[in-house]
Amino acid sequence: MRIALLTESFPPNMDGTAATVDRYALCMQKRGAQAAVVLPRARIHETQEEYLPPYPVIRYPSIGMVADGEYPFGFPYLPGVLKECRAFAPDVIHAHSPFMSMALALRLRRKTGKPVVLTVHAKYAEEIARYARAPFLRSRAHNMMMKHINAADEVWVSSLSAAQELKRLGYIGGHFHLPKGTDLPVREPESETLSELRARFSIPYNVPILLYVGRLVWQKNIRNILDALDMLRERRQPFAMLFVGDGADRTAMEDYTSERKLDGLVHFVGRVTDRPLLQAFYSFADLFVFPSTADNGPQVILEAAACSLPAIVASGGAASELIDDRTSGFICGAEPKDLADGIETALSDRRLLRRAGTAARSTIYTPWDHVVEKACRRYETVAKLYISKQTETAYSRAHSRKLNTPPAKLRRD
Repeated sequence: MRIALLTESFPPNMDGTAATVDRYALCMQKRGAQAAVVLPRARIHETQEEYLPPYPVIRYPSIGMVADGEYPFGFPYLPGVLKECRAFAPDVIHAHSPFMSMALALRLRRKTGKPVVLTVHAKYAEEIARYARAPFLRSRAHNMMMKHINAADEVWVSSLSAAQELKRLGYIGGHFHLPKGTDLPVREPESETLSELRARFSIPYNVPILLYVGRLVWQKNIRNILDALDMLRERRQPFAMLFVGDGADRTAMEDYTSERKLDGLVHFVGRVTDRPLLQAFYSFADLFVFPSTADNGPQVILEAAACSLPAIVASGGAASELIDDRTSGFICGAEPKDLADGIETALSDRRLLRRAGTAARSTIYTPWDHVVEKACRRYETVAKLYISKQTETAYSRAHSRKLNTPPAKLRRD
């Protein structure tokens, strides 16, 4: 099959959507299918290297950056992008954003007669409330989002909480549940690499290591992590905390860390794009800390599981759907005290930590190959159902026209 993957997030940006789109395209190539990624042009930050994938990429103009400069605001209305997409001749159009990607997807559906799938990756209503400060902009963005979600031929979600969020927003259609995967293999990193990390951050061997990987934005409940760490410091609980990633609020987080007198205990590593090195960070840590409830399908939990690293997550978030409390990880409240208590309890039993890590690898870990195999089977089903629906619609229209045609006038002899 030929799949057009429409997105507004793409490497070197490495959020969950960008990683998903990239892995879909790579895994489809391995399976003999063909994928093309379609996205607006984005400004590459001076600290990033442009990503040159082995599959075709179609870019169209953007008219600026949104969400604190993290994502391009595409303008998919010029004829050139439509022409390039039609030349690719997709069997299914798969949008990974309900905004400008879906605007292009619907135009492409009208021109090609192919079905549109939409994956809901984030809690977009919260994103709109955060970034669209003017009420009329917030209303316009929300209306566009709901119009586009309802216009999709099929909606995919990666978690049950995503489906519940859609229902809360007023979506009444069905959905297809397809969790995310990870490209990290199950293997142990070289001991020399772990020793280098320990020396780099000057962490003694008897100090437990906590890890967060992801965007550094306050909406991920990172303030609660820092407040919980402050409580652990006051309780004289030893720890070292590593934040891997970057984002619009990193500077503010570093300032807050200093205010809380956590310098020396908390380290902001920055963005890590080298996958073996990222895997080493997961293997280096004792507990993965991820209290975010803003994510619909946190891929980092799967990455941690690949490295036998148990996670502590907030109840009510999508991450908690993956974890059996105190068996394959730990679930606590999202408030700082709840998080501090949960971390302290987890670190107090090293055997329980190891067992939870082993269980996470056997029950949570899912490679992308398995996910994309299911996606390809579903693409075929969607394409067949769409053809059947179009045939039925065409027949109904023809039959309706026949019934509504006035009878021919009788001839007079």
